[in-house]
Amino acid sequence: MTRIMLDIKKVSVRFDIGRHKKLHAVSNVDLTIKKGETLGLVGESGCGKSTLAKAVMQFLKPSAGSIVFNGENLLQVGPKRLRQIRPQFQMVFQNSVSALNPKQKVIDIIAAPLKITEKLNRKERRARALQMARSLGLDEKACHSYPFQLSGGQGQRVQIARALMPGPQLLICDEPVSSLDVSIQARVINLLESLREKYRLTMLFISHDLGIVKNVCDRTTVMHLGRICELAPSEKLYNDCCHPYTKALISAIPKPFVSRPRDRIKIGEVPSPIDPPCGCGFHTRCSRAGERCRHKEPELIEVEPKHYVACHFPNV
Repeated sequence: MTRIMLDIKKVSVRFDIGRHKKLHAVSNVDLTIKKGETLGLVGESGCGKSTLAKAVMQFLKPSAGSIVFNGENLLQVGPKRLRQIRPQFQMVFQNSVSALNPKQKVIDIIAAPLKITEKLNRKERRARALQMARSLGLDEKACHSYPFQLSGGQGQRVQIARALMPGPQLLICDEPVSSLDVSIQARVINLLESLREKYRLTMLFISHDLGIVKNVCDRTTVMHLGRICELAPSEKLYNDCCHPYTKALISAIPKPFVSRPRDRIKIGEVPSPIDPPCGCGFHTRCSRAGERCRHKEPELIEVEPKHYVACHFPNV
């Protein structure tokens, strides 16, 4: 059996926003990532994707649940143990400009993790960083530049190089190509694919674009308003999804070289995560919603082998 590297169970993240109000960013999420696979996580902006990633990275503490990485619950380990295992899971952020220290040269940004993980002097760290940078297509001129002097694609390569320096097992990519031109997106995605094979990485790939995720990920999870609404192998999800929200996302994917564009499913505005609707969080946007949807939250159930849907009336 394939070993589970990351096991997320019943994780919720809520933020106090004053006057006894809470923002429900992530609610009761269950998710597993197997060793060696790439799991996609998709949904609209504000649905909780990045918040869940930051909870895994321990940048913020969940309100409830457990996050087990290689058999250890990250919410129960002490600060010393967390520092020891943190190099094993790294993150690539959406905006390379804000994610890189503007006062440091690129070579020192890439080398920074080695200050913690290995006992090397500055010259040795820089030599290792230069070697990693070259393997990712960054030349020596780029390495001795500052972040503001780089293109968007180069900035993302710097982030990836920095993340790979400690030798992680799990790489979390949070919208790694959303701010890039289409031609640059393809190069970065191809780079991530080759690195996955070279370093035998397990990946969580976060995006709002199902078209990209379909070509990158083994399985895809769809989030809406902080909850998982569908999970399936990527090809299956793209061609035979069951949840009305997933259908709406897929209908929004542009299809080039077709005489008649796909009819886009309109679903209206996202409900407020401060005051989420009762029952199914999607029922205010769903043409299928019935009385049951307004009062009872649907459970994530297996409708077909490896295909899970949280909907009272799934289109199976």
